[in-house]
Amino acid sequence: MVSADDGFEAIAREWMQTKAKWSPATRDKAIWLFETYAFPWIGKRPIRSLTPPEMLVLLRWSESLGKLETAQRLKQRCGQVFRYAIGTGRGDRDPTADLRGVLTTIHVRHHSSLTRKEAVGELMRAIDSFTGHLSTRCALLLSALTFVRPGELRSWEWSEIAVDGREWRIPPKK
Repeated sequence: MVSADDGFEAIAREWMQTKAKWSPATRDKAIWLFETYAFPWIGKRPIRSLTPPEMLVLLRWSESLGKLETAQRLKQRCGQVFRYAIGTGRGDRDPTADLRGVLTTIHVRHHSSLTRKEAVGELMRAIDSFTGHLSTRCALLLSALTFVRPGELRSWEWSEIAVDGREWRIPPKK
Protein backbone atom coordinates (compact mmCIF):
# COMPACT_ATOMS: atom_id res chain seq x y z
CA MET A 1 0.00 0.00 0.00
CA VAL A 2 1.25 3.47 -0.91
CA SER A 3 0.66 6.39 1.41
CA ALA A 4 0.38 10.03 0.32
CA ASP A 5 3.86 10.58 1.80
CA ASP A 6 5.36 8.21 -0.80
CA GLY A 7 4.48 10.43 -3.77
CA PHE A 8 7.26 12.31 -5.53
CA GLU A 9 5.71 15.72 -4.84
CA ALA A 10 5.22 15.10 -1.11
CA ILE A 11 8.80 13.89 -0.71
CA ALA A 12 10.18 16.76 -2.83
CA ARG A 13 8.35 19.36 -0.73
CA GLU A 14 9.56 17.69 2.47
CA TRP A 15 13.14 17.66 1.11
CA MET A 16 12.95 21.38 0.27
CA GLN A 17 11.95 22.07 3.89
CA THR A 18 15.30 20.63 4.98
CA LYS A 19 17.13 23.29 2.97
CA ALA A 20 16.95 26.08 5.56
CA LYS A 21 20.21 27.66 4.36
CA TRP A 22 18.95 28.18 0.81
CA SER A 23 18.48 31.76 -0.27
CA PRO A 24 14.91 32.77 -1.15
CA ALA A 25 15.92 32.94 -4.83
CA THR A 26 17.27 29.37 -4.79
CA ARG A 27 14.15 28.09 -3.01
CA ASP A 28 11.84 29.91 -5.43
CA LYS A 29 13.75 28.54 -8.43
CA ALA A 30 13.55 24.96 -7.11
CA ILE A 31 9.81 25.29 -6.40
CA TRP A 32 9.22 26.78 -9.86
CA LEU A 33 11.22 23.98 -11.50
CA PHE A 34 9.27 21.25 -9.73
CA GLU A 35 5.86 22.88 -10.13
CA THR A 36 6.41 23.65 -13.81
CA TYR A 37 8.09 20.47 -15.00
CA ALA A 38 7.99 17.61 -12.49
CA PHE A 39 4.85 17.77 -10.35
CA PRO A 40 2.33 17.87 -13.22
CA TRP A 41 3.79 14.65 -14.68
CA ILE A 42 5.19 12.61 -11.77
CA GLY A 43 4.08 14.47 -8.63
CA LYS A 44 1.42 11.99 -7.49
CA ARG A 45 3.37 8.89 -8.53
CA PRO A 46 4.90 6.73 -5.79
CA ILE A 47 8.61 7.51 -5.79
CA ARG A 48 9.54 3.82 -5.90
CA SER A 49 7.60 3.34 -9.14
CA LEU A 50 9.53 5.90 -11.21
CA THR A 51 11.95 4.43 -13.74
CA PRO A 52 14.88 5.84 -15.74
CA PRO A 53 12.92 5.75 -19.05
CA GLU A 54 10.05 7.70 -17.46
CA MET A 55 12.46 10.27 -16.06
CA LEU A 56 14.11 10.57 -19.47
CA VAL A 57 10.74 11.35 -21.09
CA LEU A 58 10.23 14.13 -18.52
CA LEU A 59 13.70 15.56 -19.10
CA ARG A 60 13.47 15.29 -22.90
CA TRP A 61 10.26 17.33 -22.78
CA SER A 62 12.20 20.22 -21.27
CA GLU A 63 14.94 19.73 -23.85
CA SER A 64 12.39 19.78 -26.68
CA LEU A 65 11.44 23.28 -25.58
CA GLY A 66 15.08 24.33 -26.02
CA LYS A 67 15.63 24.51 -22.28
CA LEU A 68 18.84 22.48 -22.03
CA GLU A 69 20.05 24.00 -18.78
CA THR A 70 16.60 23.55 -17.24
CA ALA A 71 16.66 19.85 -18.15
CA GLN A 72 20.07 19.47 -16.50
CA ARG A 73 18.94 21.33 -13.38
CA LEU A 74 15.70 19.32 -13.21
CA LYS A 75 17.68 16.07 -13.39
CA GLN A 76 19.93 17.31 -10.59
CA ARG A 77 17.06 18.37 -8.32
CA CYS A 78 15.05 15.19 -8.95
CA GLY A 79 18.15 13.14 -8.16
CA GLN A 80 18.47 14.96 -4.85
CA VAL A 81 14.85 14.13 -4.03
CA PHE A 82 15.36 10.45 -4.92
CA ARG A 83 18.45 10.28 -2.70
CA TYR A 84 16.53 11.95 0.14
CA ALA A 85 13.78 9.33 -0.28
CA ILE A 86 16.38 6.56 -0.07
CA GLY A 87 17.82 8.11 3.08
CA THR A 88 14.40 8.33 4.72
CA GLY A 89 13.47 4.76 3.79
CA ARG A 90 10.84 5.62 1.19
CA GLY A 91 12.91 5.01 -1.94
CA ASP A 92 15.10 2.25 -3.26
CA ARG A 93 17.19 3.97 -5.91
CA ASP A 94 17.85 7.13 -7.91
CA PRO A 95 16.68 6.53 -11.50
CA THR A 96 18.32 9.76 -12.66
CA ALA A 97 21.74 8.25 -11.94
CA ASP A 98 21.22 5.92 -14.92
CA LEU A 99 20.73 8.97 -17.18
CA ARG A 100 24.27 10.26 -16.80
CA GLY A 101 25.51 11.56 -20.15
CA VAL A 102 22.13 11.05 -21.86
CA LEU A 103 20.94 14.67 -21.95
CA THR A 104 22.05 17.12 -24.58
CA THR A 105 25.27 18.81 -23.55
CA ILE A 106 25.12 22.52 -22.89
CA HIS A 107 27.67 24.36 -24.98
CA VAL A 108 29.27 26.99 -22.79
CA ARG A 109 30.48 30.12 -24.48
CA HIS A 110 33.46 31.60 -22.72
CA HIS A 111 33.71 35.36 -22.92
CA SER A 112 37.01 36.88 -23.79
CA SER A 113 39.12 38.55 -21.14
CA LEU A 114 41.94 41.03 -21.12
CA THR A 115 45.27 39.23 -21.04
CA ARG A 116 47.64 42.01 -22.15
CA LYS A 117 48.38 45.30 -20.41
CA GLU A 118 47.89 47.18 -23.67
CA ALA A 119 44.35 45.84 -23.94
CA VAL A 120 43.37 47.60 -20.70
CA GLY A 121 44.33 50.95 -22.21
CA GLU A 122 42.39 50.12 -25.37
CA LEU A 123 39.32 49.28 -23.29
CA MET A 124 39.53 52.51 -21.30
CA ARG A 125 39.90 54.56 -24.52
CA ALA A 126 36.91 52.76 -26.04
CA ILE A 127 34.79 53.54 -22.97
CA ASP A 128 35.99 57.17 -23.05
CA SER A 129 34.86 57.53 -26.67
CA PHE A 130 31.49 55.80 -26.07
CA THR A 131 28.68 58.03 -27.36
CA GLY A 132 25.65 56.21 -25.97
CA HIS A 133 23.70 56.99 -22.82
CA LEU A 134 25.68 58.58 -19.99
CA SER A 135 24.41 55.97 -17.50
CA THR A 136 25.68 53.17 -19.76
CA ARG A 137 29.06 54.88 -20.12
CA CYS A 138 29.33 55.28 -16.34
CA ALA A 139 28.38 51.63 -15.80
CA LEU A 140 31.03 50.51 -18.29
CA LEU A 141 33.65 52.66 -16.61
CA LEU A 142 32.70 51.49 -13.10
CA SER A 143 32.77 47.88 -14.27
CA ALA A 144 36.24 48.29 -15.77
CA LEU A 145 37.56 50.02 -12.66
CA THR A 146 36.04 47.69 -10.04
CA PHE A 147 35.90 44.29 -11.80
CA VAL A 148 32.52 43.48 -10.26
CA ARG A 149 29.90 41.23 -11.82
CA PRO A 150 27.19 42.95 -13.87
CA GLY A 151 24.51 41.96 -11.31
CA GLU A 152 26.50 43.49 -8.47
CA LEU A 153 26.91 46.70 -10.43
CA ARG A 154 23.20 46.89 -11.27
CA SER A 155 22.13 46.41 -7.65
CA TRP A 156 24.66 48.58 -5.84
CA GLU A 157 23.42 51.06 -3.26
CA TRP A 158 24.95 54.25 -1.90
CA SER A 159 24.92 52.73 1.58
CA GLU A 160 27.58 50.25 0.40
CA ILE A 161 30.06 53.03 -0.37
CA ALA A 162 32.32 54.16 2.49
CA VAL A 163 31.86 57.77 3.65
CA ASP A 164 35.25 58.78 2.23
CA GLY A 165 34.33 57.16 -1.11
CA ARG A 166 37.40 54.93 -1.20
CA GLU A 167 35.79 51.55 -0.60
CA TRP A 168 32.76 49.66 -1.84
CA ARG A 169 31.64 46.89 0.51
CA ILE A 170 29.25 44.47 -1.13
CA PRO A 171 27.16 42.71 1.54
CA PRO A 172 27.56 38.91 1.70
CA LYS A 173 23.84 38.43 0.94
CA LYS A 174 24.47 39.87 -2.53
